[in-house]
Amino acid sequence: MDPKEPIQNPPSPAQNSGFFKWLDNVWYHYKWHIILVLFVLVTVTVCVAQCAGKEKSDALFVYAGDQILSGEEREALCGALGETLAKDYDRDGKKTVQLVTFTVRSDGSSADAVRDLTNYLNTGECSVWLVSPYVYETAGLASRAVPLSETFGENLPQGAVNEVAVLLQETVFYRQFEQTLGTIFPKEMPVYLLLGKPTVLGKAADEKQYERGKQLYLSMIGQ
Repeated sequence: MDPKEPIQNPPSPAQNSGFFKWLDNVWYHYKWHIILVLFVLVTVTVCVAQCAGKEKSDALFVYAGDQILSGEEREALCGALGETLAKDYDRDGKKTVQLVTFTVRSDGSSADAVRDLTNYLNTGECSVWLVSPYVYETAGLASRAVPLSETFGENLPQGAVNEVAVLLQETVFYRQFEQTLGTIFPKEMPVYLLLGKPTVLGKAADEKQYERGKQLYLSMIGQ
């Protein structure tokens, strides 16, 4: 053998394998399809894992306004809401209300937060809302809420401020937990309690789920 002649390495068994040739051909022709499928599978897996890890709750509650709730304030508000809830719907031994918050400044500097709130309400996940007067007007909640007359007839509840909203500070809920709620929502900073209309999507589209929110709303008012 000529020492100058390059040494030819023998092909590996994988190169001679029909399976690997087939695999290489599939990858060549369907590379982007495979990548897309893998991306979808990973995304779905992550979403399922996140949903499975979420804490269960008996009802949902939305607050949107100026206040930025601290961890302690959130815990105190959720605890008061849980005590007010009619019953332990999921029968896990505790009454739990999940709180969703949106910080919306009344000076008009929170347009993105108003948009996020509107998008969330469009999902139909929550039917009980506590909002500042500014949010009430800006987000157009009058058309999204159940008229008080449909729920209470001619005998509107104490604290009714218009055809759909009740002042939180005039509710049984506020009076019962005033020591806690007074520091979060002082009387000089009014917030409105509303019941959202049933939706075609989300949890509020399910009659039983919607009834949970409605019962929480009625209990807070004192009915």
